[in-house]
Amino acid sequence: MKRRFQVCLLAALLDVNSCFADDNPAKAEIFYYGWNVLTRARLSLEDVRAHATIKTTIGDAAEAGNLAVWLNLPALITAKPDARDPRLVIDFWSQAGKRSTYYSDGLWLCSEEGSACRAVDDRFRQRFTFGKIP
Repeated sequence: MKRRFQVCLLAALLDVNSCFADDNPAKAEIFYYGWNVLTRARLSLEDVRAHATIKTTIGDAAEAGNLAVWLNLPALITAKPDARDPRLVIDFWSQAGKRSTYYSDGLWLCSEEGSACRAVDDRFRQRFTFGKIP
């Protein structure tokens, strides 16, 4: 049983690494717009990056890798792309300078093109919320 768990854990870590081709993430950039902010039109990923109220850079490769593992990227499954309204954008950068983008609307975490998503919960939203929520 213990051996099976170790094999499953190793497989999950390898799947996370495959999201970044040959390179593990060298750094991560997080852009947070606000879960409860109302807008007149749907935000693009660029809008979130440009107007984020909180911008954070994780420059340590190990910490960027930890974030990727915490996000549980292998759990993203094929999803029907539909109009999601992003509020959080996370860019992972490889050593070679390749960007892998993920975003969340507060209900789903999706790949950049929205073709793979997974549901998120309060724990996820609270991780990226700073200050008191009314």
